[in-house]
Amino acid sequence: HYFFRLSRYEPRLRQWIADAALDKNVSAKLDEWFDAGLQDWDISRDAPYFGFKIPGTHDKYFYVWLDAPVGYLASFKNLCDRDGKLDFDEYWKADSDAEIYHFIGKDIMYFHTLFWYSVRLGRIFSQYTWH
Repeated sequence: HYFFRLSRYEPRLRQWIADAALDKNVSAKLDEWFDAGLQDWDISRDAPYFGFKIPGTHDKYFYVWLDAPVGYLASFKNLCDRDGKLDFDEYWKADSDAEIYHFIGKDIMYFHTLFWYSVRLGRIFSQYTWH
């Protein structure tokens, strides 16, 4: 399997969370994962599986929670293209005034906070290891 080295980003994650305007319940839930020790994240699944095949493999697929942010962006891009009034690039340019709000339950908070922020910090395809 391929693993993302989540543990590598613990200091930066802790700082990001300390600096963020998070609800106290979110911070408390995240602290539970830090207290347990961050584990490297299995980002692959064996075939048969849906989603994106890992390049250079015959039977490995990326775990759906790894590519979910791309799906969110693709869905918004599709809306912009259909609507004709929304400008996708305006929303995502570096100096955009747009804000993103995640309405999530604690069962998927791990992905929306620890995993995706770490993936953004690193270069995902140079951060996995084969086990």
